[in-house]
Amino acid sequence: MSDFLNFHKQLLLDFSMQLANELKSDIRFVDTEYEQLSYDLARPQIPNLYLAALLEQTVERLYICADSRIIYALCNRMLGGKGCIETQPDSFFTDSELFFGETFFDTLIQQYAIFGKGVELIRTETQEQQSQVFFTDQVIHLLKSTCLIGDNKCGPLLIFSADRLQT
Repeated sequence: MSDFLNFHKQLLLDFSMQLANELKSDIRFVDTEYEQLSYDLARPQIPNLYLAALLEQTVERLYICADSRIIYALCNRMLGGKGCIETQPDSFFTDSELFFGETFFDTLIQQYAIFGKGVELIRTETQEQQSQVFFTDQVIHLLKSTCLIGDNKCGPLLIFSADRLQT
């Protein structure tokens, strides 16, 4: 547990520093929580609208969900705004937001590589129904951290992780 938690807390710290440098913005991940539970108990924590990346390593599968408000705020900041969340439709991202979301995950993947944990991006998605990431009864690690841009709470970043089943 502590290895997973400590690794990902440091990863998020470095990730937020890199994003802050690139966007010239105050971005932080705070209130980090860890749980180990079955995936069916963890699934309700996934926001209604999110952008997710499915990542794989030889022995581990990661599913990282960014609340849509994180993507909206960072995209706003990237395009010259103050990082405010604009009013958005309930069910989709613009092409700019999807592009920035993929860049967001590419930057996170770079952080995994810096830490010696190379992961491969399998795909990004916006609906859980697009894939079966884990079995419902599979025990997973869940890290939940709140994203702040300035003093504005933008929503959670969730990192689900489980060992790949060995054949």
